[in-house]
Amino acid sequence: MLDYNGVIATAQVAPYGVFAFMFSQAFLLSSRFAAAFPAVERQAAELREMYQASDRFVPHQFLGFLGRGSIIEVEAGDHVNATRSVLFADIRSFTAISEAMSPDDNFRFLNSYLEHMEPAIRGNGGFIDKYVGDAIMALCEVFDADEESLRAAKRATVTQFDEGIELFYQQRFAQAAERFTACLVRDARDGAAARHLERCQHYQRVGWGERWDGYTRLEDK
Repeated sequence: MLDYNGVIATAQVAPYGVFAFMFSQAFLLSSRFAAAFPAVERQAAELREMYQASDRFVPHQFLGFLGRGSIIEVEAGDHVNATRSVLFADIRSFTAISEAMSPDDNFRFLNSYLEHMEPAIRGNGGFIDKYVGDAIMALCEVFDADEESLRAAKRATVTQFDEGIELFYQQRFAQAAERFTACLVRDARDGAAARHLERCQHYQRVGWGERWDGYTRLEDK
């Protein structure tokens, strides 16, 4: 006011003060942002790592079956009804093998096994859903490898095939063989019926043990 009325002469410092204030505020905000940016990057990296880690326990293909984009979208009770091919596989005589190994050798052995199995499963459109010791459970799309004529024959003989399976597990191999033979008369390309007929004939020749549980060792690969 005194300067405005010409009483005393002073410099016009108000604009400079406003500029200094605004500059200091901008500098303070930019400093805080710069300090916070590394922390934000670390948090983002940790979230990515957690998401990748969860993928080892809940495969993203499984989330896709549920129609979920990530594990955080899954809710209790989420489920779908779908037809899938299921593979169960484990290492023959693993208990005896593992008992002769050290813990480190066991881990290396299992990792080597999985390094061969997982790519083969993924290469055929599947993924491993569960690890149970040395066993794995994998899910795949249902393959329509059979020709339509063979699928029609299998549908027509499904009752005979199911009866043969039931008789097989009851150790009534002669009667089971009759059912599987009937399936093959309808279509000789029925590989499942042919394999079970061969097993029936094998047990009719050599017999079976008291503790036989219906499982046979696979000799062919």
